[in-house]
Amino acid sequence: MINDDDIEKAKGNIDDLLKLRDELIKASPNFNEMKSRLNWYQEAGTQIPEQAENLYSLIEGPVQSILALSPSNLDYSSVTGATGSFYSVSGDTRSIVQQYSNEHFTLIKAYDELNKTEELIDKISEVIEGYREDLKTFKPKELLLDAKAAYAKWKAGAIENFELAAAIRAFQDIFKGCLRDAWVKAANLKNPDFSWDKMSETLGKKGSGCKKSLLSVKGTERKYHDDFSEILKKTKTVSSDEMDTIFKGYIEHVYAIVNLVDLEIMK
Repeated sequence: MINDDDIEKAKGNIDDLLKLRDELIKASPNFNEMKSRLNWYQEAGTQIPEQAENLYSLIEGPVQSILALSPSNLDYSSVTGATGSFYSVSGDTRSIVQQYSNEHFTLIKAYDELNKTEELIDKISEVIEGYREDLKTFKPKELLLDAKAAYAKWKAGAIENFELAAAIRAFQDIFKGCLRDAWVKAANLKNPDFSWDKMSETLGKKGSGCKKSLLSVKGTERKYHDDFSEILKKTKTVSSDEMDTIFKGYIEHVYAIVNLVDLEIMK
């Protein structure tokens, strides 16, 4: 015969199942997004078989993260971490495929459809909105939305490359400052020089290779900083297509970061 302990266990089991349901509902958009990306990589491997191995090697981490998910360990943080891992290799993926732009234009167009810049900006803004107030002191969300508005003006031909670069560089500087301040507080440090390596170790989500993926985009962060600096100073000239690629690439880079960073540390 059952007793109160059995009833409490049954209630607890129901709560666990409901929690799993809630996590699945919350993670469903991410699952659909990742499945679309997996489909794209398979199609890219089919269309460009000589690059299949290189393309697949880029997503080994995200795929392993997905394979590690199960009903017993499913949580939204792990799912977003896997999503961030996909975006951490978007620049390398684009570089490979653009070598074949003449023969595989539709493949590049399909990849761009997976990375809708304005939608990614909105998603990043939502994450930043969840940061604690001291990290939002210098208004990173507002600066990102300013850059989004500048991007719209740039696409309409109302402003030049250097003006768009100035807008997004302003956000980049402040966002990096948010990462630094979060790292300093979490690691209980006193005004150290910024270290991307140490920041990644402190802020990266545990498991799913998130710390490794966050560390891997260190060079990417530096490259975009240099690109934007040179363009806004007019010491580097780029075409409209090149500017668009740089801007989109940076937004994908930031989207990777906000998904790889442990949000609980940022709250």
